[in-house]
Amino acid sequence: MLDISKLQNAVLSVDFGLARQLLDDAGWEIPLLPDDASSLRAACIASEVADYFGDYKRAKSVLTPYIEACDKAFQNVGSRSKLQDASDQNTRLLKQKVWAVLHRGFTYYREGRFGDAMGDFSRCREFVQEQLVDNKKNPCFGTLARISYAMGLVHRQCYRYEDAKREFTQCISLSWQHLEHVALSPDQSTDFRPITAFHVAKALALGLSWIRATEGHPRSAKPLIEAARVMLATTKADICRFSAWPLRNRTH
Repeated sequence: MLDISKLQNAVLSVDFGLARQLLDDAGWEIPLLPDDASSLRAACIASEVADYFGDYKRAKSVLTPYIEACDKAFQNVGSRSKLQDASDQNTRLLKQKVWAVLHRGFTYYREGRFGDAMGDFSRCREFVQEQLVDNKKNPCFGTLARISYAMGLVHRQCYRYEDAKREFTQCISLSWQHLEHVALSPDQSTDFRPITAFHVAKALALGLSWIRATEGHPRSAKPLIEAARVMLATTKADICRFSAWPLRNRTH
């Protein structure tokens, strides 16, 4: 049986190898409970792990049993109306459903369906900003940072470089605000620093540095890529996997 807590800790520590081993041992079987935040979180993590290792078909299939309920959650709550149930439990569940739709958007991105991907990413941003953000208690900095990164990827692939640079820069800024908010939360014991460093490194390398190099500015791209590598060195990420940035693996 899949240990969801161990799976989450593995990804938070950027140990994707351990995460895949845990999923392999469980046969990639995740309890089908669309309205349970833990089960939905496991499906999202499984999708991210599969994507990390290039198994894009599985990244999509693990989300499929959950995605209809997630889409309905977006439909049932109008973008301009406040949640009727604003309890912590319901807010956590809705945020997890946002992550499921976000990961579905990544599967569209992998398929080259950039319009569909951007549609999911835009819906996620609007839903979070309109429904879930509580400036003091739950600012959603981490979720919004990942959405900015995702939108930056689509803009980059569609040659909208100024829009892409804006999104990648915002991703980095929101990531720092996320860590700052966590540090000031007395009841927060989870260490988000490794996974945050991992995603900021991707925003630097596969975002800002990639664009600078593509625009013909390799000298200004180089320190960004080197900063990303230094950040990865503080995590359990496989450094060799990213040693060729930004010449290869440009679409991650």
